[in-house]
Amino acid sequence: MEIDYAGKSILDVGCNMGVVAYEISKLKPSSIHGIDIAKPHIETAKMLLSGSPVHARFDRLNLGSRRLGNILLPKYDIVLLLAVYQHMQRNIGPGKARRV
Repeated sequence: MEIDYAGKSILDVGCNMGVVAYEISKLKPSSIHGIDIAKPHIETAKMLLSGSPVHARFDRLNLGSRRLGNILLPKYDIVLLLAVYQHMQRNIGPGKARRV
């Protein structure tokens, strides 16, 4: 299944170093917002997308943080949970992760 990212707002939860966001930026979304817990990953993602014409924002944040509600936009068109899903598979098993 092909996803049309053009003109869409993207939230990348567990964005790591922004490589997926960088590739998606080539497909002309309106914005990309990445969240990751690791400061070095966020800094790398910021540098990677610094020359992109796409509005990109990256925040270092734990998903359990009380600040989460303050930094998220009211709506995103597409939400990516690629790294989160990988961790879920490892911690709770593939079957339960799929059901979640």
